[in-house]
Amino acid sequence: MLPLLSTQEINEAFGNIIEEISNVHHSFLKLTDYILRTYIEEELFSRSFWNLVDLVDIQPKTNNHIEGYHGELNSHYQTRPSL
Repeated sequence: MLPLLSTQEINEAFGNIIEEISNVHHSFLKLTDYILRTYIEEELFSRSFWNLVDLVDIQPKTNNHIEGYHGELNSHYQTRPSL
């Protein structure tokens, strides 16, 4: 979910995620610590690298176009040839 939020909303949303997920099981805290260190606090990868909010209206929302292309290719070839 974080890559689809604006950069101003990421810190608050991640805080909410930590709050909710820590109530589920304590082992999730290892994951949230890793994400916090790598993407939020120290930013090993800059937010502009992994944040996709600017692409939401540009890129297709589903992979239907890929499935359609794949289906078209399969219609031209026998997928289970008899030997």
